[in-house]
Amino acid sequence: MADFTAEEVLGKKEGGQSLAGANLVRISLSGEDLAGVDLKGANLQYADLSGADLKGADLSETDLSYANLAAAKADRIDLSGSRMIGIDLTGAALTGAVLTGADLDDARMAECDISGAAFVKGSMRRSQGDGILAPGAVLDGTQMEEARLIGANFRGASLVGANMSGAVLTRTDLSGADMRNGT
Repeated sequence: MADFTAEEVLGKKEGGQSLAGANLVRISLSGEDLAGVDLKGANLQYADLSGADLKGADLSETDLSYANLAAAKADRIDLSGSRMIGIDLTGAALTGAVLTGADLDDARMAECDISGAAFVKGSMRRSQGDGILAPGAVLDGTQMEEARLIGANFRGASLVGANMSGAVLTRTDLSGADMRNGT
């Protein structure tokens, strides 16, 4: 159960108050304007943030396991160090996002746009990322074992030291990608 209602969260956001460390398990904020909100270290397990505007928000070190961020607008969001196991990012826009050290194992990421994102030393093992857009993204040292990335676009991405062992890469565009020291 969440510590705050959706209305209280929106009120705090409008008042410029931080929600860092808040317990927001299973909260529904679908389609809401949360741009720039501070949710650092919050517990957002099973939260519904589908279609929400999270541009420039700080969700670093949060637990977003099994949350729904499908079609969220989250450009320049900070998700560094976040735990996002089983998250739904289908069709979400995370261009220029910071995902350094984030754990996206078993995530649903079909048609997700992480163009220009920094996803260094993260993990997306067994994730479903068909049609993911990642041109110019930095995925150095990221663990992508057994990920399904059919028709993905990694054009010009940096995948230095990335582990793609067992990944399904059918029709994936890796032209111009830097894959030195990767597997």
